[in-house]
Amino acid sequence: MSFAISFVVICAYWWANHRLVATLDTMSSRFVAAALVMLGFVVLLPFTTGGLGDVDSRTSGEVAAVGYALNVAMVSLCTIMLVVVAARERLYRTPPTRAQVRGKLIAQVDTPIVFLLSIPVTLLFGPLWGRYSWLLLAVTGGLFGRMGRRVRCRAGPPAARRAPA
Repeated sequence: MSFAISFVVICAYWWANHRLVATLDTMSSRFVAAALVMLGFVVLLPFTTGGLGDVDSRTSGEVAAVGYALNVAMVSLCTIMLVVVAARERLYRTPPTRAQVRGKLIAQVDTPIVFLLSIPVTLLFGPLWGRYSWLLLAVTGGLFGRMGRRVRCRAGPPAARRAPA
C-alpha cells in the first residue's frame, strides 16, 4: 500500500512539473537549481511513505506521519517556488500577468497548508487523526482551485507572446 501511495504522489508531482515546464520558453540556472531542490525532496517520498506503513507504536506513528507531512509540504512549496522563479525570470513562453501568477499560487497553496497543519493535529491527537486531516485536500483542492481560477479570469488574457531572444 505504501508503494502505491508513493507512486501516485510522485506521479502527481511529475505531471504538474511536466505541465509547468511545457509552458516555458527557456530555463534559467535558478529554475534548474530550484527544480533540483524539489527533486531532492521527491526522492525522499518513498522513504517517508514507507514509514507510514511501518508503525508499531504511537510514537513511531507520529514520527512517520510528521515526516511524511513535512516531506509533502516541502515538495509542494518547491513547486510553488518553481512558478515564482519562472515568473520572475520571465521564462514563460506566454508571460502571465501578476494576477495570473497569483491565481496559480492560490490554486497550489492548499497542499502545503493542509500537510503543515496536520503536524500539530498529529502531535496533539495522534497519527491517525493527522492522516485523516490529509483528507481535507478533497475539499481544499476544489476551493483553492476555484479561487485561483477566479483570480486568473479577472486578470484577463495573458500578455502578448514574447519575441524569441
